[in-house]
Amino acid sequence: MMADVAVFVGVSTFTPFVLTNAEWVELAGKLDASNLSKVLRVVAIALLIGCSVPVRVGRWGRSGWLALAGVASATLMFVLRDSATSPLDALYWNGALIVVLAVVLMGSNLRGTRIGERGLEVALVLQVLLSLALSIAHYQQSDNGGWAGGAGNANSFAFLCLVVISRRVLDSRLTSWQLATLAMTTIGVLASGSLFGLLGLLLVMCSGVLGCGSERKRVIGIAGAIAVAGVMQNCDFIGSQLSAPSQHVAYKIQSLTDWIGEDSGVTTSRSIALRNEQWSEVMTTFASAPDLLLTGGIGGGRYFSADSQILTYVASFGLPVATALLAPVLSCFCNLCSTATSLRERTAQLLLVTLFLVVNRGLDYFSGGVVIALILVEQCRVHKPVSRE
Repeated sequence: MMADVAVFVGVSTFTPFVLTNAEWVELAGKLDASNLSKVLRVVAIALLIGCSVPVRVGRWGRSGWLALAGVASATLMFVLRDSATSPLDALYWNGALIVVLAVVLMGSNLRGTRIGERGLEVALVLQVLLSLALSIAHYQQSDNGGWAGGAGNANSFAFLCLVVISRRVLDSRLTSWQLATLAMTTIGVLASGSLFGLLGLLLVMCSGVLGCGSERKRVIGIAGAIAVAGVMQNCDFIGSQLSAPSQHVAYKIQSLTDWIGEDSGVTTSRSIALRNEQWSEVMTTFASAPDLLLTGGIGGGRYFSADSQILTYVASFGLPVATALLAPVLSCFCNLCSTATSLRERTAQLLLVTLFLVVNRGLDYFSGGVVIALILVEQCRVHKPVSRE
């Protein structure tokens, strides 16, 4: 129960910003949206730690110690680096906090899989309803008109929805609540206007169809979710609220195909162009100065905040430290086939996490980062039984 509350709070930490920016709620007293968001993050972490004690360092394993060493090294480099500062530098501390949280939870008493599942589902259902209401009220949650829920940005919102979908499409039996949750989170992904979300949705839906066997109910559930989303998309009343993000996704797809085809005669989506610029800058710098692969420091700042967690860490701190920071993710891939338990679901979720880290700052965004930490804990628990001492 405490884990559910922790996840509910953790994935809703940016809701105060949404409500106050839309002028739906005026926070009383001295608590503004920024401070309340920080309080919610502290509460989420405190609840997770509270339901995890006692924490045994012996369970951390090599990947946990590597991650902690990576945080220590990156923090030292970040603090001592004499370079220009940027408002985005603050994102580093959030990512470092999530890495430490993941390691601590790996040595916790949290057991089983799908930790905080009900809390995540309830939070996302409420965020979908909130986003729909905001859209009907003509409040734009992101620059492309996509839904962001209370997760802070559209990509994080899409990622959280995809985590729920990846679990539900592989269930052999679905209750009415689970079917409703599957349908609403599918709508959330489509309405986010996120190309990452669309690619992730195709990935998890394919996983569900390929893994469904002869269970007719699961096939009906998957088809039903897509059908409901399609009906909502084309409904005159609700569909009009989803047209902007849908058009933006189509624009991104066209931009991506044009970029792959090296068609310079078209206007490219800003998000795709920016990612291209960031990757090109880093690759060009490494080619001209290979020693920076060891130390990082690209971009002239303390933190190269690219739209990719992996690129950000490598460019900021070098390949060795970046590998240490992401050691828990790599460890989960190494142990993926150590047991057949929930192999399809584990694979789908690890691929989602990896895709999110490649194309977004997954750890720097608190809402998505908390769920990534719990997914890593679940992966570790599957192949490493919890001691009952």
